[in-house]
Parts: sequence; C-alpha cells; structure tokens
Amino acid sequence: MAAAGCQYRGVRNWGKWVSDISQPGRKTRICLGSFELVEMAVVAHDVAALRLRGHDARLNFPGSVNVISRNLHQISEQ
Repeated sequence: MAAAGCQYRGVRNWGKWVSDISQPGRKTRICLGSFELVEMAVVAHDVAALRLRGHDARLNFPGSVNVISRNLHQISEQ
C-alpha cells in the first residue's frame, strides 16, 4: 500500500525516498534501500515485486514489466 503523501506502492519519504516490500506469506518486510529520486525507489520496488511474485505482482509502473523482466532474465544468466 502507498504511504501517506506518496502515490506509489512500497515507497515513502524519510528525507530520502525509501523502498520496501513485504515477503509473501510473512508479516516481515524487506528494506530495498534509500534513493535520491522517487522513480529509483519505485523501480526497486517493482523489480523486487516481480522477483517475489512473478507476473502476479502489483506494480507501480505496469507498462515497464517487459523491460524489467528482460533485464532480470539477462542478469540471472550471468
């Protein structure tokens, strides 16, 4: 769920933009890091969501799923 004052899922502003995601089937959250730009935090969340939930993930930028998936596939082959 998006934090108050932020329109993106898994992102909030604590001086820097912070991104985190909940682990499937658990109540714990994974901290993805802090970022200078909100877009960087959003992409970090979307990448983690795809890795954890696959194509069932609820993304902030659903139109970028093909680009993110292609890049994740290339990284996993290295």
